[in-house]
Formats: sequence, C-alpha cells, structure tokens
Amino acid sequence: MQIKWPSGYRMRFIVRIAFTFISVCMCVLSYAQQRLNVVFTSDLHSCAWNYSKIAYVIETQRQKSTSCGIPFIVLDAGDIAMGSVYHSVFDTHAVEYRSMARMGYDAIAQGNHDFDFGVDALVRMYKVAWQRDSLIEPPALLCANVTSKSLDKAFLLAQKAFRGKYKIFEKGGVKIGVLGVLGEEAYNVIGKDREKLTFYDPVKECRKIVGELKKTGVDYIIVISHGGTASGNDIDLAESVDGIDLIISGQDHDLLREPLKVGNTYIVAAASDGRYVGKVELEGRRLKNYTLFETDGVAQAEPSVGRWVDSMQMVVSKRFYKESGVNLEDTVTYL
Repeated sequence: MQIKWPSGYRMRFIVRIAFTFISVCMCVLSYAQQRLNVVFTSDLHSCAWNYSKIAYVIETQRQKSTSCGIPFIVLDAGDIAMGSVYHSVFDTHAVEYRSMARMGYDAIAQGNHDFDFGVDALVRMYKVAWQRDSLIEPPALLCANVTSKSLDKAFLLAQKAFRGKYKIFEKGGVKIGVLGVLGEEAYNVIGKDREKLTFYDPVKECRKIVGELKKTGVDYIIVISHGGTASGNDIDLAESVDGIDLIISGQDHDLLREPLKVGNTYIVAAASDGRYVGKVELEGRRLKNYTLFETDGVAQAEPSVGRWVDSMQMVVSKRFYKESGVNLEDTVTYL
C-alpha cells in the first residue's frame, strides 16, 4: 500500500524529524561537554604574605573562564590557620578567614590545625568575621564527618554563613556538589578540645552523601579532603566511593605535578603555604587540563587584598610589639 502525502506535508515531516534528531544530539553533546574550571589551594597556614598573589591568580583565572563562558569555582582543602605570626590574632581579627572571603573562595574544608586554639576560639573567630565583614560573603565551611555542637549552634544563630556536610553550588547553569572531609590521621593529632568533637568514618559519610548528591542531579561531585595522598587516605577514598569526580587533597603538603587517577576519580594537590595555586579544567567525566601556578613567579598582586593584608600587618605588629617589645621588621639575631 502506497501512502499519498498531502502537498508539502512530506517535506515538513522530514524537517521536523531532522530538527528533533539534531536537538537530541545537541543535548547529549552539551551534557558530555559540560565544562567547569576549579581553582584550588590547601594548607595555607596563615601565609598572609602570599594572599595578594593568590588573589591575583584567582581573579585572572576567573576573568579568563568568564570570557569563555565556563563556570568557575574556588576551593580550599583545609588548615587555613597556624604557621605565621598572623595566627596570633586568629580569634580577635580572623585574618585568614576574612582574607579568603576577599579572595573569592566558595568553600573550605576544616583541617586539624584550624582547631589548634580550641573550639571556643574557632567560634570566636567566625563571629569576629561575621561582625566586621557583614557585607562580604564568607566561604562555606564544609566537613561531612566531624561535628561540633558549639560550631553548629554558632552558625545557626548567626545565619551569616553556611556550615554543613556539603553544599550544592550553581555556576553558570552547572550544579556542583562539594563536600568536605577530615582524615582520621589528621583528626587524631588535634590537641585541644577533641572531646568536644565527634568523628565519623570519612569513607562511610562520603558514600552516603555522594548517593544523596546523585539524586539531586548535580553535574559534578567534588571532595575537598584534609586526608592526604602520602598517607593513602584520599586514594582509599577514591577507591571506596564511586561517583566522585575530583578530590582536592590536603594535609600532608604534597605537590602533585600530575593528577592521580583512581577509577573515574581524579586527585590533585597544591602543596602548602600558598606556594602553588592549582587549576583543574573538567569537561564531563574528563580532566581536560591541569595547571599549577607558582606564586613566587607571580609578578603582580591583587591590590585590594594587598591593602587589606597591609592593614592586618599593622594590627599584628602592634600586638607583637606589645607582648614582646619587638617589631615584625626588627632583626632579632644574626646567624
């Protein structure tokens, strides 16, 4: 039996079928090539002298990503404190946390050294940041496997920032699930107020949260982990939890000049003290490019962050002189 098409109908039918086929292909291609740029650091340890250079790298990469229409997120894998005289005003001026807000970080993990002054000092530090920088969006604080009633209560009452196991960010139409974890070895060296904290197995907690994130339809799942690669913690995490696209690894100050790939998960690390800033370019399930920027080689500094650090240097210097009779710039001894 031969079908007789009405005049012009056959061509319109073919065009509609072709258009539908092309639309489906474009959707599949768009999903497969969903892109995301991730800039990251870890173990900054109060390295205020490098903040303006880190900020310059972040802002430069943000502008490049924006000009290409690629979503962009900035993350840190913990230990923002302890390591220089700037931590002497940790709970009175919150130099580290407030600096990271100015540098444009979206989220940070909690490291063991962030608890060195105790839980109460940590709460005071966050309150200082919220009170003095009420108009600046602070980074989300993420830790899936360590809980603290004092910290949770402070964040809940203040409603100034987010603290939780994970957070879903939407950047340029791309949904990114980010969760933070603290490794067991790192947790075990917390010296003060550990009895005020509750630790849970990071692998089990990650597995649960990754399952939750998959149900929400996120495009990427990223773990900011203060667990480390030298210890094997983050490698074990990648082997044990299916569905993680990227692990940003901190704690052992490793510099991974090439990303590790464990199953379908990439692991990256950018040493410590702000000596390097890392950048990962993701395209679907593929790591398209990996770059490490050495801050010693950065000739320029982000001016607003530079001015901010200078103002905090004056605060630290006054406190240092008051307690020791020595200025930060004074020579103490010759070797």
